[in-house]
Amino acid sequence: MLKGTSSLSKIREMIENTMNKICVLQNHDDGGWGGKEGMESDPWTTGEILTMISELQLDKLCFKDTIKRGENWFYENRNSEGLWGLRRDVTDTPGVCWSIIALRQWNVDEKSDIIQSAFEWICKNKNPEDNGWPLYPKEQSTTHSTAQVARTLSRLTGTVVNDHLVRAKDWLRSARHHGGYSTFKEGSEGDITSTHICYAMHGLLDARVPLSSDIIKLPLNKLIERQDEELGTWEDWHEIEESVEGTSYAIYILLRCGVPPYDVHVLKGVEWLINSNLFIEGGGWPEEPESKQLCIWRSHHALYALKTFLDKNESLVYRFGSLHQENQENQAKLQSVENDLQKETHQLKETRECIKNLLDSEKRELAILMNRNALGRLKQGIDSDYLASILGKNRSTVSAYLNNLERRKLLVKEKKGKKAIYGLSEVLKKVYAE
Repeated sequence: MLKGTSSLSKIREMIENTMNKICVLQNHDDGGWGGKEGMESDPWTTGEILTMISELQLDKLCFKDTIKRGENWFYENRNSEGLWGLRRDVTDTPGVCWSIIALRQWNVDEKSDIIQSAFEWICKNKNPEDNGWPLYPKEQSTTHSTAQVARTLSRLTGTVVNDHLVRAKDWLRSARHHGGYSTFKEGSEGDITSTHICYAMHGLLDARVPLSSDIIKLPLNKLIERQDEELGTWEDWHEIEESVEGTSYAIYILLRCGVPPYDVHVLKGVEWLINSNLFIEGGGWPEEPESKQLCIWRSHHALYALKTFLDKNESLVYRFGSLHQENQENQAKLQSVENDLQKETHQLKETRECIKNLLDSEKRELAILMNRNALGRLKQGIDSDYLASILGKNRSTVSAYLNNLERRKLLVKEKKGKKAIYGLSEVLKKVYAE
């Protein structure tokens, strides 16, 4: 499996080298890109590269005028219809879609003539019998073309746009068979390819279909099932089993669907992508395993997979760092609260001790006062008759004991509190006993 920061550093280097190589391969005569080095520029590849640079925020890795020259390509290389196709003289749905997507990614006004004419062509070439879109006008609707239309319309606004976007999503929903997608709406399970599942899901994701819906979850499960468990690869629609395009596109779709970057299916795919001997020295991946020539459109898929994987990991690191910092701050706050609580507990203990001492002091003072009052009253003979009647003795006997009490000084100022009360009670008991 991938090894921590060293693998992430390797991925960053691969992204930078590949992006630099793609910039170098921009055709100098017209500013567009072809599928491979030396090939004529086409709207599919040029649209893919400009969109990727924008969506993945790779503009810092480009030459200063790379984007502007690529954007101008669409204005300067339209066919006789004022549109685009993989073959210059024939307009096709993906060519028109990539042009709109790329121009909108770089903030070209959707009301501009170049985008409005392209949008009108899309509306006109929808197949009325099934509400899907073909590669070429009046042909059978395909998953790839309809998904591209969904991606395109998601970047435009208006009632007519929304109406056609609903139709594109409905077609993709109904085109799923045996859990996945193939070139056309109907087919056998053997016709399903991982690439076509990715095409359809990409269109649905760009059209903001909820991740929790079955239209996303079911094909996602099918896509995961198609991974080679040993190698971690996916096949593509060219029937290449260990495919850069199929593996890269699947990784990207998994991550877009919320599968975490540490998921075993993602990690196996990324590991194969960066550690296989397919990566070309200097940057990029080939079209086929046997080739060593950089294929721009396959490398574009790999960049989507690796940059999204890298961003997800960095997001996790950031979130972990934020949580760690927040945890430390919370621990510091907790420790501060505990310290304050200990101080308050200590202060409460001291306050209780102080109150206890005050109460004890007041009790002692009260006892002394009570004894003084009792002694004064006894000495003055105020209650001598009453006391004599209670004790059953005559007044002279009680007076004699009281005089004896004064002489012996049993109740003196030094005898405080309970001891003073005890002393008085003992005298009275003795008087009573006699």
